Amino acid sequence: MARRKKKRKSRIGSFLSILVVSAILALGLARHYFPQESAIVESKIAQLLNGILPSKGGIYATDEFTVQNYFPKSEKNLQILDNIGYTSGFSNKDAIPLWVAYKLKTPFEYNTSKRPSSFSQDPRAPGSPKHSDYSNSGYDRGHMAPNYAIGRCYGQAAQTQTFLLTNIVPQRGNMNRGIWREMEQHIAEVAAPRFGAILVFVGPILEENPAKIKGKISVPAACYAILAAKRGDDIFAAGFIVPQNPQKKSIWDYCVPIDEIEKLTGIDFLSQLPDSIEDKLEALANPNPFK
Repeated sequence: MARRKKKRKSRIGSFLSILVVSAILALGLARHYFPQESAIVESKIAQLLNGILPSKGGIYATDEFTVQNYFPKSEKNLQILDNIGYTSGFSNKDAIPLWVAYKLKTPFEYNTSKRPSSFSQDPRAPGSPKHSDYSNSGYDRGHMAPNYAIGRCYGQAAQTQTFLLTNIVPQRGNMNRGIWREMEQHIAEVAAPRFGAILVFVGPILEENPAKIKGKISVPAACYAILAAKRGDDIFAAGFIVPQNPQKKSIWDYCVPIDEIEKLTGIDFLSQLPDSIEDKLEALANPNPFK
């Protein structure tokens, strides 16, 4: 019996080796011949290997710092929508994403292109709004995965996908064009280059009975952002909550413990980390590593 198990393990090991080599070759060809689509191929390969390779506490055997390895956990009924450069946990009930996750890796490889003339309804999601649903509502169509940073990191096709309305939540103009924009720029231009790569989780904070635009698009009371980065074996994280009508002038004034965001949203972030590390990171409100 032991000898038969050894043979079986050997065959499985050989199969996995062939699979991994094939995946690497496929990714290399995609990056060479189809650079705009290579991010999609990389995401699909990562998801495939995540289900096959032995894990380390929920992290790939390669311990790669990716969105796929650190998916938020929620008991809410969300539709997971994979795009080039970001993933949306979309609530068809609320007609907005409850979380959006993306990774920025520097140096950036692309220049941004011209913005589309309008936002697009997402044909994959039954609850996706239309561009006109936001018109005359008093709210901006607020990006969660930002078009500038995603475009610089993943290219024109990725930038265009950030204009899908499954990546958008209602934001007041002084928030969207003010402190929120400042935070997006700081993440892309300062925090990401400092670490070389950074994971970002963003989304809305909804009250129990939120106001709705045209009876279907839930309006958040605030939006959150969670930053996570690695340097060597060390992991750093910080949370932020920005209200719809922000009064404070500095993004650092909105830093909060990630535990607070989890309590308000019912979403579990960074749960793939060992409990001792996760508990310590989420209890602190320390933005200093990202300044």
